[in-house]
Amino acid sequence: MVPSHINNSDNDISNSINLLISILVRYPSLGAVNFLSETRELKFSFMVKGSYGKEIIENFDQNFINSFNAYLNLVGIKSVPITINKIYYENFVIIAIKRDLQTITGEEISFINEFVKYYFANFLIVEEKQMLIEEEIQFQEELIENMLDLLRQTKLKKTLFAFRERGKVLVFNK
Repeated sequence: MVPSHINNSDNDISNSINLLISILVRYPSLGAVNFLSETRELKFSFMVKGSYGKEIIENFDQNFINSFNAYLNLVGIKSVPITINKIYYENFVIIAIKRDLQTITGEEISFINEFVKYYFANFLIVEEKQMLIEEEIQFQEELIENMLDLLRQTKLKKTLFAFRERGKVLVFNK
């Protein structure tokens, strides 16, 4: 017989992996998503073509924070911690947005994705445009909400990294 704490640990890892996969399936404009176990944060990474313009990319932070705070105000949530980082490469920029697991909602993930898509439009690097039917979108959103709730209750100590490659979602632990 396997001790119950091992099964719980396996379930925690499985639920965490399923959350990251569901987020990437639901939001094809996301390049990668991480669960950072030490800080208990989710990190959403988007890739933007380097030709977009450095000034516009630099202005992203303030535009996003202003819009995000307005969104939070509309839905009646007080200010929450959010971090934005940019990593510049020769031909593209990675925009990484971190949110704490304890307070993030599925709607916020959707807001983050939609804002980035709108702001960077055709300069957002998307591997493959997947067309999900409305029922599949709703199913993925419900699954994300449920998996967020489950992950909040765990003490998972593994940092997970999920990304797309050639139409597949790959998940690794760091």
